Amino acid sequence: MEDIESSSIELFLKDASKSGRMPESHGVSNQELLEKLRVMENGKMKRGALILFGKDPNKFYPNVAIQIGRFGKDDADLLFHEQIEGNITWLLFQVPRILNNKFLVQRVRFEGLQRIEKGE
Repeated sequence: MEDIESSSIELFLKDASKSGRMPESHGVSNQELLEKLRVMENGKMKRGALILFGKDPNKFYPNVAIQIGRFGKDDADLLFHEQIEGNITWLLFQVPRILNNKFLVQRVRFEGLQRIEKGE
């Protein structure tokens, strides 16, 4: 359990509660939640627990990462590239933020004094 990041579990529970998919998860311990998600059995964690909620999943599985790239005119024209590492729960919240902040162009137009941005 020392390799599990509690803040990732809290983030997961917050999102699950908001979506209404796990209403019975209120007040459960981290270990009970992992068992409920079937990523822990008989007190032993499965790989999924570390990939979903691990403090450093790359310590155990070095390919838990997402690569984001923006290309120009063709595949050889790489304009931007970023590799993000972390557990899946954290990545699910970071990838859209990075895409919006660094990779996607927000076209801006004005209607009177109102600024209107439309994403790609």
